Amino acid sequence: MSQNRLGVATVILIALLGLTVWRLNARKSEDQPAAKAEVKLPKIESDKIDELDIAAADRPKVHLVKKGTQWRLTEPVDAEADADAVSAALTKLTELEVTGVAATLAKNHEKLEVEPKKGTRVIAKSGGKTVIDAWIGSYLSGNSMVRVEGQVPVATVRGSIRYAFSKHVREWRNREITEVTPADVQKIVFHNPKGHLEFVRDGDSFKQLLAKGEKPIDPLDANKVKGIVGTAASLNATDFAEPGVTAEQAGLGPNAATLTLVLGGDAGAQEIGYRVGGQKDQNYYVQRDGVNTIYLVSQWIGGRLTSGVDDLIKKDTPPPADPHAGVPGMPQGMPPGMPPGMPGGNVIHVPPPQ
Repeated sequence: MSQNRLGVATVILIALLGLTVWRLNARKSEDQPAAKAEVKLPKIESDKIDELDIAAADRPKVHLVKKGTQWRLTEPVDAEADADAVSAALTKLTELEVTGVAATLAKNHEKLEVEPKKGTRVIAKSGGKTVIDAWIGSYLSGNSMVRVEGQVPVATVRGSIRYAFSKHVREWRNREITEVTPADVQKIVFHNPKGHLEFVRDGDSFKQLLAKGEKPIDPLDANKVKGIVGTAASLNATDFAEPGVTAEQAGLGPNAATLTLVLGGDAGAQEIGYRVGGQKDQNYYVQRDGVNTIYLVSQWIGGRLTSGVDDLIKKDTPPPADPHAGVPGMPQGMPPGMPPGMPGGNVIHVPPPQ
């Protein structure tokens, strides 16, 4: 009997010792603060980066590759990249400055937009080796949320940076159609359903070049001609035709309207020709001679490139506003600065004294 009691006592003693040790360890764990979360981002040198992959839930994936000194899109289309857009993205990568940690739990990733549903994933490579693979999320209190792929903590990075990466495909493409000095344009030729018109440089302006029997535009708005020259000499697209759209489908076939710039001066003798096709929404299809790309330009630009006689007639300028209009007690319609009663002014009849 005593042996049983001794056995029971021994078991109880062991249990109490175990409980005591457990409590001591728990208290020790509570007294020690949790390890502070830390996120380190790599130091990036922009000139070393030669490949960029950018993906967002609401944008097609973009793949950019540096070939020599030039950047080019290879996905979703093969096209020359916009150098300024790529430069802005690389600059943001080189300026990443961690200011703190926004979250340490994975459940906060969606709220901070650093995951596939809402985030923008950026992978930068150098020589085929990944330099950084990170999710760029929301912008809060002067900081951007950034999470390195495969890690849980979310860093706060100084400034707004997502705008430099979350772009439509057209914004990554080079939208420059032509860039020449307007002063080098010596001649401009319009040929469209409105007719055929030619203008040659006359000093700082332009004058109409008349074919035999052709009537001059009278009065010609030479300033508008000069303005169209400036537009055509520095032409940028707003967008591009959808993949698969042919020149014929865009109205750029043999019967398309054309505009030709003849250059001289520092540019040397050369011609730049445009074909202007049909409209898509509020844009015109445009193609430059010798270039396969089909561009879209604004309705306003398309209209200028297809100008006719009626578009280039100088409109009558409205008469100057009457400075006395609406002034109580002031005669109306009197030329500015003309006192009442003077020749050309309003005559005021003053009744004789009673």
